[in-house]
This record gives sequence, structure tokens and C-alpha cells, in this order.
Amino acid sequence: MIVELLRHLLLRCPPHLKRLGVLHDLIALEHRARRQRRAWAPHHQQCQQAITAMLDHCGFGPRNKGGCAVVLGSGLLLDLPLERLRDSFEQVIGVDLYHLPAVRKRAHQHGLTLVSHDITGLLAGLPASLRGALPTPQADLGPATEADFVLSANCLSQLAGVPLAVADAVGGQRPDHLVEWERAILRSHLDALHACRGAVGLISDSRREVWHIRRNEVQDWVDLSHGVAWPALHDERMWWWELAPPPEEGLFLSVRHRVHAGLVKGRAACVKPDAGTLL
Repeated sequence: MIVELLRHLLLRCPPHLKRLGVLHDLIALEHRARRQRRAWAPHHQQCQQAITAMLDHCGFGPRNKGGCAVVLGSGLLLDLPLERLRDSFEQVIGVDLYHLPAVRKRAHQHGLTLVSHDITGLLAGLPASLRGALPTPQADLGPATEADFVLSANCLSQLAGVPLAVADAVGGQRPDHLVEWERAILRSHLDALHACRGAVGLISDSRREVWHIRRNEVQDWVDLSHGVAWPALHDERMWWWELAPPPEEGLFLSVRHRVHAGLVKGRAACVKPDAGTLL
């Protein structure tokens, strides 16, 4: 905890992101990723395999390298097949609110471009915008709009976290308003993905379970999609991410997330007649 606090104090980061807790959460995530390296390895491998399958389906590869790929929610870069992305596109852009120094170093080593950008379009005006009616979410995917391949990577269920935390602190909003606002943030992101010019892939968790090992039963669970209807995914894959094995959250508790991955839409040149929801 002391190391995390010192890093928070010393790292150069936009003041509003520090104030909103974004830097704190990223540092905590990086430290947890180190602690849980073995437990998270299968999840990272599944993500990389799913992304590789998406690229294969759409014909993106070394033989016809070109264009641009954008990863929304690039995070720590641990869940991305960096070499395959680099070999498949002339430019690969990772988009997130802030990138830690180790992430920037790794991105440079793999030829990735990192962009700091708020894809919800909400954070710049917080908390002032919350003193009246809740602002209507208008997702802004930045460079993803015109990219050849867009991946929303393990970020959909997290998009409303900071806005909701600030709204709760500011007060004056009824719980039902906040729930519907959270759903609107998720829907706005999904609508923006559909509007992208290129092929679009999605990886996201949908359910959080707290499993009691001794009782061999689910002690608690949360719907991470909050009732929002997700798009049908082509070649959908599903797995469990062991997010916090014991004793991270408790001696007999295991926290896991159910993760889904697949193409929201492919590019026209690679769509097969039976591709279902692909456009």
C-alpha cells in the first residue's frame, strides 16, 4: 500500500484523472496483476486466442498487412496478441484514459501508438455536469471511428464506474436514475461500436460470481451488463476469469467473472453467407 501511495504521488498524470481516482485504480490493477500473474494467465491467453481468431476471420494478417487497428481499453496490454497485431497492421493504436510508464515502454517495444482519451465523453465535465440533470452519454471512440479493425477490450462493464462513483459522491440523484444512466453509458458504447467503419470485436465480462469453496456454491453474483442487451457475437467464445482466487478476497472465497468474446461485425470483404449478425 505504501508503494502504491508513493507511485500515486510521484507519477505525472492529468490532475482531473488523479482527482477522479483513475490513476489510483490503474496502479492497484497493475499491482494485482503482478500478484495474480498465474491465476490471470489463462484469461490473458483466452483473450489473445479470441483476438487472433477475429483477425483470422476478417483476413487481417502478415500476408496482407495494412491499415489501422484500434484497441479501446488497452489497459496493461497483457490481454493483447501484440506481435500478431503489429504484423497485421501498419498502425496499432491503444486507447485508454492513462497509460502507466511500464505500459508505455512495452508499447514502444512493440511499435504501438498510445492515445489518452475518454471514450465515454463524460469525464471532462465531472462533477460539475452532475449538479443538474445527468448528462446524456455520447460515446466518443476517437480514432476507432475510421479504423479498419476496432476491439473493445475488457472495458464495457467498467465504463460507468468513474461517472457513477462521482455521481454518488455529488449526491442528489435517485438510485433508479443512476441505474438507468449506467445502462445508457453501456448502450452508447455499443451503438458507437456498430457505427465504426471497420470490423469490430468485443471482449467483455458479463457476470461476477463470488464462489464459496467450502460450501461449493455461489455466495453472491452481479449482472455486469445490468440488463443491457448485448449484440449477438459471431464465433462467440466464453470462459471464466479467476479474478481473485483465495485468499485475495477471503480465505474460502473465489471471485470470478464470466467473459464473452467475438465479432460484433466483420468487414464486407470477409463476410460469409451464414455469418448471422455480421454486417
